[in-house]
Amino acid sequence: AELSFDRALARAARNPALARVAEPIQLAFETARPHGSWDRRQIERELAERERILRAVMRREPDEARDAMREHLVSEAEELRTRVRSRA
Repeated sequence: AELSFDRALARAARNPALARVAEPIQLAFETARPHGSWDRRQIERELAERERILRAVMRREPDEARDAMREHLVSEAEELRTRVRSRA
């Protein structure tokens, strides 16, 4: 579902660069964070972040969309670091 969102977002934003990088990044996250290993807090955070991105794109607010995506990526990176450390 996440990869589908990323693909749809890239199309909606008319951003071919995003389309090219979204899939390998998402696959890396899925490898580090297997399906079924999420808790409710993570799911709610993820949904809220993606909703914010989508709303900004739909309103054609590129600055807000960029800021929302940046915050989402930082949040995802922090989550990934936490998971990698917990496995070490």
